[in-house]
Amino acid sequence: MSEPVVVGVDITAGHDGTAEMVVSIRHENGVVAPMVLDQQTSLELMRTCGAASTEALIGRPWRELFRTTISGDA
Repeated sequence: MSEPVVVGVDITAGHDGTAEMVVSIRHENGVVAPMVLDQQTSLELMRTCGAASTEALIGRPWRELFRTTISGDA
């Protein structure tokens, strides 16, 4: 594996009652860590990646998520 990739995606309730996306990322050293995205960022991520479902995010490079969550574009 040359870079971190998405290995799982779950939708959960946030503290304010809106949906949040928990993205599991596997890093080069094998560690899997969660990344929590708010509803707006989650929808933007799916739109910019062209993902019709959360399953379509699995296997994608971490770089795609990072660009979306930090700059708002991919």
